[in-house]
Amino acid sequence: MRRALIVGCAALFISIAGLAQTPSPAPLSQEALAAILGQPAVTGELTSPQTEEPVLASAKRHLPLKATCTAKCPFSTTVSCTTSGSCSSVDGTSCSAKGHVTCNGVTTSCATCYVNCRCAGSSDTFCRANC
Repeated sequence: MRRALIVGCAALFISIAGLAQTPSPAPLSQEALAAILGQPAVTGELTSPQTEEPVLASAKRHLPLKATCTAKCPFSTTVSCTTSGSCSSVDGTSCSAKGHVTCNGVTTSCATCYVNCRCAGSSDTFCRANC
């Protein structure tokens, strides 16, 4: 009985100690962060004349965005395109709906030699040898 009481008290103290929270340290200043990261401290910020909001140095260069679309074709093949504009894709589900991708208005379909050969009823070996 005495052993059960000691185990119960120990469990209670362990659970209370686990719930205790230590205070978090104060946030670092800009100078301290700059010293840690090895970057110069920012003393003054550039602002946009129109909005008076801070301007980041990297915001001056615009990176080109690229989009890649890929459509699944019958017989485990794919067709894809990459563009700096917009693109869309439709997966092929059968020989009558082969699938396609469209990049900047240019459509490329899944109608490759291999897919056309297989849809015509030829074997995989024959189509691989002839396409």
